Amino acid sequence: MWSLALDISTRTGWAFWKPGLPKPRHGVFEVPKPKRLTMMGVQADEIYTDYRSTSGAFYRHFEAFCKLEGVQRIVFEAPILINHGGRNQTGIQVAQVQFGLVMLTWLLADQLGIACNGERHGTMMKHWVGHGGLRRDEGKLQSVERVKRLGWKSVDDNDADALGLLFLHLHTIGADTPFDTSPAKGPLFNGA
Repeated sequence: MWSLALDISTRTGWAFWKPGLPKPRHGVFEVPKPKRLTMMGVQADEIYTDYRSTSGAFYRHFEAFCKLEGVQRIVFEAPILINHGGRNQTGIQVAQVQFGLVMLTWLLADQLGIACNGERHGTMMKHWVGHGGLRRDEGKLQSVERVKRLGWKSVDDNDADALGLLFLHLHTIGADTPFDTSPAKGPLFNGA
């Protein structure tokens, strides 16, 4: 199956594989930062105000990619909400952007007739690095380390997480790949 995995955020990691490729293609698409809003004389640096340019750029980029590559399935990492244990804190503005981009991903998939589903971050990390409950900083380090151990280079942790999503998806559907998509046997290393 020709599959695209997305770690959706303002820096969206992506990974793509189809039969015939020796390894996945992967990278990061940075969502353009829209104009800033000034409210009552105060610039709100963290508030994205021009959703049309942000969402339009995201949609057009991945629409063109899906059409060019003949993508048959999109799998994305479901956005992480605030965890009551104090870990994985996501600011409200980032959460709004992430959920907006997730909705655009569903819309894109629907309009192009592509199957689409989300995966939990913990499920992906358990498969990818062997532990689903890591602190955010440690999870990022281990995700990038997994890519290095494959002999590949990642742009950043977003790119590495997209590869993790792709590996989980390909393993789940039993895809015949030239690389091993088996689950990690345990944390790659202890401590961050």
